[in-house]
Order: sequence, then structure tokens, then C-alpha cells
Amino acid sequence: MSRPSILFVTYYRLAPTGLLGVFKRCTRLMEGMLDDFDIHVVNFGSLPAGDAQFSAIRGRLTIHDLKSADVGAELEPLFRDVAPEAVILGEAPVRGAMWTAHRVATKLGIWQVAVENVYDREWIARGEADWPAIDRWLCVGLLENGYPERFGERFSAVPPLVRFPPGFGTAARDRISIIGYDRQTLLDGIRLLELAGWERPVDFLIAPAWRELIGERPNARILALPDDAAIGESLSRALLVVGKAGYNQIVESLVLDAPILCRVAPGSMRDDLIAPFLKPHVRVLGAELPLIADWPPPPNGTWSHIATSIPDPIAYAARELAGLIAEKRTGPRPAPKPLNVPGAARPPLDLPAAFLFKDFLERRAWSEIHQQLDPAATIWLFDRPAAREELIEMLSDMLDDAVDIKLMPWILLKMERHEETTRVSVQCRLMWGKPGSWIEHGLDFDLHLGCRGDRLTYLGVTTQAPDP
Repeated sequence: MSRPSILFVTYYRLAPTGLLGVFKRCTRLMEGMLDDFDIHVVNFGSLPAGDAQFSAIRGRLTIHDLKSADVGAELEPLFRDVAPEAVILGEAPVRGAMWTAHRVATKLGIWQVAVENVYDREWIARGEADWPAIDRWLCVGLLENGYPERFGERFSAVPPLVRFPPGFGTAARDRISIIGYDRQTLLDGIRLLELAGWERPVDFLIAPAWRELIGERPNARILALPDDAAIGESLSRALLVVGKAGYNQIVESLVLDAPILCRVAPGSMRDDLIAPFLKPHVRVLGAELPLIADWPPPPNGTWSHIATSIPDPIAYAARELAGLIAEKRTGPRPAPKPLNVPGAARPPLDLPAAFLFKDFLERRAWSEIHQQLDPAATIWLFDRPAAREELIEMLSDMLDDAVDIKLMPWILLKMERHEETTRVSVQCRLMWGKPGSWIEHGLDFDLHLGCRGDRLTYLGVTTQAPDP
């Protein structure tokens, strides 16, 4: 009897900034599902030839290499041919190839499970609003108590994908562990060692390409793209972890009872996405590196206690993912829910007027936008003022034949309240497709809205400023 097929969509990149988290968590899940599924993989970017975890399972995977820049044109016949029980998206499909894969799977009616960070309870609920066609979500990370939790019909939260080493908690914490897959993070970690005059053990978890940056150091272990056992052993003995401000690195360190200093880099988390209950044990590096006295304190068992009931969180998450796939057959697929409550949108577009503008734009409801704008509203389009009719004409010209329109807020730049009006400025990306094509069209800009109840008193679109 043949096994059902599933297809993972992932990506991997080392330079200019290391983006390994999505690929690593997917390969960890694959490892626990190999006996029950034929696993297919579409990976965007190179494959990590030296990664111990991936190398151990690569021979049991079917890897599909895409040849064309038109990703969707290749994915559609591939998805039809593989006919997977589910497409597993390695992260929420916010843009690019992942968004295209989501669009193709939606068109073909394939069951979709997205693997995403927990962040916090409110963020989990918004996934359904932003991507109603995704059937289930496996949310990986830490909630307040560390335990797994089911949120409604679609969402299952599981602990970080680490393995607690044998005898966890008995080994002395005597070292700094530097997660230096990213070149600049590795250099910052080396600078920190020099600033602290650190002569005790240090573990370097690195990509092989960065080995020469370390040189010869006493009491140093070089762990090049280590497997999960080596990662867990290192972090469980760390007084401090230094890494990129990636969600996975943060929660994997904390669940193993190690505080973390982390560097913001392209593709990493912003400080406002770090949940308040995590922040005491996380410090985001600024221009100046902190002295030892300013290092964050350890969690001291806040989350590591789950080791007694879930000794292998990776195996637990793989079983949970298999269960989410099986739900395709145990109950009806939920109908996509309309985005009909402001609280479902991600801030700041959860304000009533901002939420309605997003909803109207994605539905090409031009008359509703016209009515939503106060007759006296100020409208500014890049470098000049405009009338309501001119705004509607511009949107109509650009999007009347568009499909799959999505307005995604990225970064809240500013929010001010003046009496009954709230002014917000946010970095956004507007994405859309065209009939008969999978090519993504997009526009990045800063959106400025004046919100009074469900009305707009101001709408401005300007060239996107650099990240703050």
C-alpha cells in the first residue's frame, strides 16, 4: 500500500543575511514524518550540502528543482502531478514565492497547512483573517506556560522544535553559544567575547563559509551546521546565547533555559514582535555591545519544565502536523470566513477605518472607498494632492483586472491620537496577480491614514522610507 504524499515549500539562504529558520524547522518536521508519508520538497534558494540534519534524511526526500523565474507556471503542473494530501508552507505566505505557492494550492483546492511562529495569542487569531484559504496552522514557539494549546478549529500551538539532551539540567552552564550562521552576527559575537575578556568555553554554531573568521581560539568548539542533538547540547550548557533576532533562535534558547542577546538583521524579528513575557530574557543589541552586568537573566525553568512531559518536542510537533493533515478527512473543510471584524486585522489596520479601507481595496470596492473618505478629506499621492475621484481612478486603472489582491502592513511607523482622530503611518506592500498568470505584481509604500470612527479624514501614499 502506497503512502500518501505531502509537499513542503521552504527556502534557504546564507548571504547576504542568513535565512535558515524556515528550512531547519521544516526538515525537523520531515524527519518525524518519513515513515508515514512520501515527502516532496520545493525549496527556494540553494540546498545546504553541509547541514547534518538535512544530510541525514535527504535520500528519503523527493526534491523538486524549479528552473523558471515564473514560479507559479512550474508549481501548478507539479502540484497536479504530485497530488499531495497537503501542501505545507514553511511560513505564512506574506509575499514572493511562498505567496505564489499559496495561490496555486488555493486554485487547485489542495489542503494547506502553514507553519508559523506563535509570537502571541492575538497574532495567532489574525492568521485566519489574513489568509482564509489556509486550512490549518501549526504555530511553533512559546506561550506563557510553554505547553501546547489548540486555538479553535484551525490553530495548534506547539513548543519550540528542540531536543532536550539526556540529563537536561545536570550539566554545568559554563559557556557562551554563538549562533553565527549569519556573518555579521558571528562578528558581533566575537566582538562581545573580546569586550568581556571571555576565556571560558565558547561554542560557535556556524555555516562552514565563516570558519576562517573565528581563527584559533582556546576553549572554542566549532559546530558547522550542527544537527539537533549538538544544538540542544550546546544551548543547554550556555550561560548566554548570542544570535540573530530570529524567532526560532530566541525561543529555542529560552526553552533550554539560556538568555539571549540578539542582533536585528534583514529578515529578523522587530523588537515589537517579541512578546512581553519573553522580553526579560531577551536583549536586542544596539550599536553598543553590553557588558556582562547588562546581560539578560536566565529563565530559570519558566519554560524548560515541559521537558518532563514533552521530552522530544520535535517528534511531538511532527505528530501534531500529521494530525492537522488528517483533519482533511475527519471533518468538512471550513468555509473561508470574510474579514468582517476590525479586531481580526493586524495592527494598525485593526482600527475600524483602516480595516475597512483594507477590506474595500482587496475587494476592489471603489464606491465604498469613495464613500468612506470624508468629503473634506485630504488626499496625498506621492508628491501631490489629489481629489477623491482621482484616487478612485488611479486604483481602478491599476487593479480593475487584478486577482488575489492583498494589502500587507509591515511596520508601524507612527500612531498619534488627537481628540476623535487617530493618525497612523505604516509600511505596506500591495500585492496582486493578473488573470492567466502567476507572476506577482507589487508596490511598496508608506500608507498614512487619518481615522475617525469608520471614516477616513486623511489618506496619504508616499515613497517607502528606510526601515526605522
